[in-house]
Amino acid sequence: MSSNYSRTELGFFLYHQSLASFKWLVHGFSLRYDPQTGQELSLGFNEYQPREVVENNRKKLVQTISGVLAASELIKVSDGDASRTEDEACLVTLQQIHSDLVYSFPSDFPKKFSLSGDGLITDQTGVMLSVQTADCLPVLMVDPEKRVVGAVHAGWRGTLKEIVEKTVAKMQTQFSSKPAHCLAVVGPAIRCCCYEVGEEVVEAFHAKFDYASTLFQSQSMGRKTLDLAAACRYQLLHAGLVADHIFADPPCTSCHTDQFFSHRAERGKTGRMMGIIGLRTKE
Repeated sequence: MSSNYSRTELGFFLYHQSLASFKWLVHGFSLRYDPQTGQELSLGFNEYQPREVVENNRKKLVQTISGVLAASELIKVSDGDASRTEDEACLVTLQQIHSDLVYSFPSDFPKKFSLSGDGLITDQTGVMLSVQTADCLPVLMVDPEKRVVGAVHAGWRGTLKEIVEKTVAKMQTQFSSKPAHCLAVVGPAIRCCCYEVGEEVVEAFHAKFDYASTLFQSQSMGRKTLDLAAACRYQLLHAGLVADHIFADPPCTSCHTDQFFSHRAERGKTGRMMGIIGLRTKE
């Protein structure tokens, strides 16, 4: 585990040192197991766990990382249900579809309406933006000057569609964020050591990006692996972030299934982790 990542006291949540100094911010990445119970902490609805189990897992996680919220505040956990009352915190989720669709909360959210997409931004306090992953990149962004945050789900399809750059662009147009002021952290994801892709993926990246040759490593039998984290770093730089504000060296989910869920390593039958970022209601 990189020294840039630390566990919370309860042990089932990682936060990144680069963002820890912002006391008005809550952020981090969930782990596979709850060390107190030994049970899996899956945060994505799936076919092999009752829905109420996942809902309870989500509530427990968000309550843990939002310690500044009053004990009476409740967490909304329904996918796509971003409504809240004045005394509620809000966990905002999307139906993820490997797209380049980015939404601003709450302006882009019709009440009680489920949205499909893979990027979220907000300047609202008491709101937890979330993305679910089990190999894809969870990318958390923050503009400390404007106090704007973003969360992105980026697999190879979303990366090809430049969703990370489009999220930064939406932060600019929606909230007047300056990319040079922003920071970005990539959470646990599959790395180049394990992410073998087909020739169609290699060709698609080479057709679009002049840096594509740096993203692939040749393996035996002519196979190639893709470095998604490196692609994300290139896109963040192109979007205007400075190199020292980009932290894109996460642990590999496929190498460490004792700590993380991995769709690739577990052949599709696995849970989901969450990357979460939000602005505290109090400082």
